[in-house]
Amino acid sequence: PAIQKRCNFAYKEPPNPDIVRRQWDSVYCSAARILPGSPTTPLSDERVLNSTLDVPGDGNCLFYALSYLITGSISQHYKLRKTI
Repeated sequence: PAIQKRCNFAYKEPPNPDIVRRQWDSVYCSAARILPGSPTTPLSDERVLNSTLDVPGDGNCLFYALSYLITGSISQHYKLRKTI
């Protein structure tokens, strides 16, 4: 029978945030089967937005962000939220 590996994430206060960040990257890359720096893994992409947008603080910020990324406007956040 196949053995499935499960990731258990228990939060502990990190002695050094940089070490924890590197460990998280390692777990994330392993889980996604991505090799950091491999030819098929872009290290940067100019098409990715790198700016900020002020949105209302009403608990819908994730859906505002997704709506903005998909449509270029936050106005479709409710429709997106209903769909998801």
